[in-house]
Amino acid sequence: MKTFSIIIPVYNGQDVIGPALDSIYSQGMTNEQFEVICVDDCSPTMDTYNFLSNYTYNGIHPINLKLFRHEVNKRQGGARNTALGYAEGEWVLYLDQDDCFVENSLKELNCALTKHKACDIVMFDYCLHNTTLEKLNIESQIYTRKGIISETISGSLFLRKYPIPWTPWCYAYKKDFLRNNQILFEENVRFEDVDYVIKATLNAKLITFIPIDVYKHVDSGNNTSFVGNNKSLIEDLFKISIRIKNVASDYMRTDNEAAEAAMAHHTFHYHWLLKSLLWRLPYYDIIKLLENYKPYLSNKNSKKLTKLAHNHPCAYATMAQIARPILLATLWIRNKIRK
Repeated sequence: MKTFSIIIPVYNGQDVIGPALDSIYSQGMTNEQFEVICVDDCSPTMDTYNFLSNYTYNGIHPINLKLFRHEVNKRQGGARNTALGYAEGEWVLYLDQDDCFVENSLKELNCALTKHKACDIVMFDYCLHNTTLEKLNIESQIYTRKGIISETISGSLFLRKYPIPWTPWCYAYKKDFLRNNQILFEENVRFEDVDYVIKATLNAKLITFIPIDVYKHVDSGNNTSFVGNNKSLIEDLFKISIRIKNVASDYMRTDNEAAEAAMAHHTFHYHWLLKSLLWRLPYYDIIKLLENYKPYLSNKNSKKLTKLAHNHPCAYATMAQIARPILLATLWIRNKIRK
């Protein structure tokens, strides 16, 4: 059996995916040790598919490069789910089309995984490659998991003890573990990572962390600030929070402590949304969002929402535009719930 199935969802990726593939095929592993599964998620042209069909490394098209194309766009989550159905490797790695693997990291990871065959999930380190830093000739920043001990414990305990990254590319997953527990990404959504990682962690009988720099995430300077005041994008972020809450609810009866740990992620995410994004919307859009996503609109928790509005860093400068609409929307919805 191959060790790795490396899954890459692609969309209009013909200009960026070349270095990602090069970073895999330059690792010095044999074709029998890994496979690469690319799923073109219905790119508007055939340019990406054709690039992958004709991709070569050292003048040779890899025989272990599998290529599929969606006829209907399912976004990243759907593309990853499709690839998982064709995976043959023991371990699954996720790679974004504009990221890459650290040089020689997969061989090192391969050796480490032989010692952790009983684990369902293995977490590793990554480095952040900022294109701005590259222009300044500054090396990538390495992110190490400070405070995380390399111990093998249950996923439930791991979630309670340690902070976990909300990105699926920080982990190696046992393929059979994902399939047997039907751990799949939400499809047709723009943000699909957080609830997937939490659900996978909670289901893992054994998980560990190894301090190896494996992944290089390319930060082009675009982060959540790109959301701006786009109502649809902000609503999709609220939907993540609700999905995290649903994951926690699934464990409420069987593992209350694990459910509380997952709810802590939900609480943090929801508070972050309220504080960082909600104020950007017009008053009536705020009301609509709070009606649909109202886990903190009880008499007790609505005070937290009001406090967030008043304490927002922009509140004093634009009270009428930010804090007051959120406050009025909260009170209006709370009164509606009482009735």
